[in-house]
Amino acid sequence: MSETEHSQSNIAAMRTQLDNIERMTRLAIASNPHSQVHIEELFARRVGSPELYLAMENGPKTQDELIVATRKSQATVSKICNHLYETGLIERLPESGRVLWMWHSMERTLGISRVARRLAGSRTPPKTGTAQQDPSDLRTD
Repeated sequence: MSETEHSQSNIAAMRTQLDNIERMTRLAIASNPHSQVHIEELFARRVGSPELYLAMENGPKTQDELIVATRKSQATVSKICNHLYETGLIERLPESGRVLWMWHSMERTLGISRVARRLAGSRTPPKTGTAQQDPSDLRTD
């Protein structure tokens, strides 16, 4: 086996190990009963954090888009974005002279948005369909 093939094999093995470590870390975090409490504490440190976090639900947003979505000042949005970034709840994605803010990949594992909805008091109302009668109200005469 040439050194190049050997190097490629080593790189592939290292990537597999890193992927496995990441999966184990996600599982450990998700199974920790204190994770939700910790997320609540992170949101509580900066007023408006849950609302701004939820504004990113449909994908990456620029700071200007977040200002419009949250109706907060540029300074406030900047402070909240930096707080959420420093606490690891969101990612910063530099793109062609601007910065996009987006949810961290841990959203899927931890359900951070559920905590944010609860704290923001803006739970999404349940989807409603056609009203159905309660079976106990049906007469069987």
